[in-house]
Amino acid sequence: MATKFTPLTPPNSSPGKPDLPKEIHAQEFPPALDPIKPRISPVPGITYLYNKVTKYVNGSKIEFNTTPGEEYINIQHGNDLTRLTFFADGNIEIIQEEGNRLDEINGNYDIDVRDNLNLNSDSRLDNQKSYLNKTEGIALHNAARIYLSAGTIRLEGNVIINGSLKITDGISNDGNMDVAGIIDVKGNELPNPEYAPVDPVAAQDEADSFEITYKA
Repeated sequence: MATKFTPLTPPNSSPGKPDLPKEIHAQEFPPALDPIKPRISPVPGITYLYNKVTKYVNGSKIEFNTTPGEEYINIQHGNDLTRLTFFADGNIEIIQEEGNRLDEINGNYDIDVRDNLNLNSDSRLDNQKSYLNKTEGIALHNAARIYLSAGTIRLEGNVIINGSLKITDGISNDGNMDVAGIIDVKGNELPNPEYAPVDPVAAQDEADSFEITYKA
């Protein structure tokens, strides 16, 4: 029958010598996850002999903490700039105090988030051959200015502009335009005394039904 043991009563690798690596909270080791403190989970507690640490010459370490209720697995570089930690509450932290990160994938890359996805950065640049964004609810873009640059920009559906519309080129329309604000057009598509419209009969074309209604 195998002998049961716990971290407090470990087996011996040789007579009278416990088979234990050096433990965190021994005199030469700092507290848990030091100096890269946890971001989303509380600092775990450690009971001596429940935390196994393998530490290397450059300071890199691998930790397995089995303190009841405080378990975590931690891989940390000796430069104290990066660590990967799995917490007992299910949280995972990948921390980079400095340096860049590259994810290179030769297949599909799927991210399935069942709650909120928050992205914070100083700037963002997207380069792709095609882009498709589907939103079931409302898509809100809030910025001081939004610039759209393309050979053709097509809007399908009703467009509501709660403000002034300034157009620096021509404007054409195959239907009605309902305006509640001001349209400032610096082109030749709206009626202009100095503009001579093309005779639709001479051009062998039918005139479009075009009406602009100004609301007070």
